[in-house]
Amino acid sequence: RSIAAMVGEEGGADNSWGQRHAQNYLHSPRRETVLKRYFNLQPAEGRQKFLQHICHASAWVALLPEHLATEAAGASGHSPV
Repeated sequence: RSIAAMVGEEGGADNSWGQRHAQNYLHSPRRETVLKRYFNLQPAEGRQKFLQHICHASAWVALLPEHLATEAAGASGHSPV
């Protein structure tokens, strides 16, 4: 089964939280805004919270189709990877 199917690009019906996050990103008209939330998180806010966010983002980004994971979103040039 393809990753695209898992996140819904091909009509997949899996519903884990990581798959839902990946699907939301996949269909978001404001991908740059989504990525800015992760880029703006600072380690100074607490090491534990920072590590949790890294793991959280890594989990759903890993489920994206490769072309979306490496694609720059908006003027910032940020990509999920």
